[in-house]
Amino acid sequence: MHVIPWKVLREAVTIEPIEGTTDERVVMTRQIFRLLMEAALANIPFDEKYYLSTHADVARSVQQGKCPGGRQHYVASGYYEGRDIGRAGFDEAWYLERYPDVKKAVIGGQSFSGWEHYNGPGSKEWRAPSKAAEPDLLRWQNAIKRARALNAAAKEAASGGQGHVNGAGPRRPIAAASG
Repeated sequence: MHVIPWKVLREAVTIEPIEGTTDERVVMTRQIFRLLMEAALANIPFDEKYYLSTHADVARSVQQGKCPGGRQHYVASGYYEGRDIGRAGFDEAWYLERYPDVKKAVIGGQSFSGWEHYNGPGSKEWRAPSKAAEPDLLRWQNAIKRARALNAAAKEAASGGQGHVNGAGPRRPIAAASG
């Protein structure tokens, strides 16, 4: 996928400072976000045969000429639907060596494989699927941790420090009835 020059993209997004930090928030349309994600997703390891054999509806769409292929489906909508792409990019031997607790669970019969672990709790625990993915995963983890902290701080500020956001403003104590 062709990615436009920054000077062109910069005209379509808003970059604003986040008060009290050295960070900035980027505001863009969903369409621009999706295009940027397409560029990223187009380059991940992908097993077309696995994807089509696992997702019969996508295979039918491809056979009927409604969709050019499994990768194209994944990039356009499968990623957002949480569709499984299989083991592409996963290194079983490395994973078991990198995570001795998983190796112990596999040997002890508590997990069938490193892949099963990664596909279950492992990815949610920020465990890398391969040595090559580890640096990128660390960058994602740090960026998401920072964004969550900034979002929580913004919600707290919007709630007047009450830890409550419901669109109606901060909570106020109910005055005791006099009588």
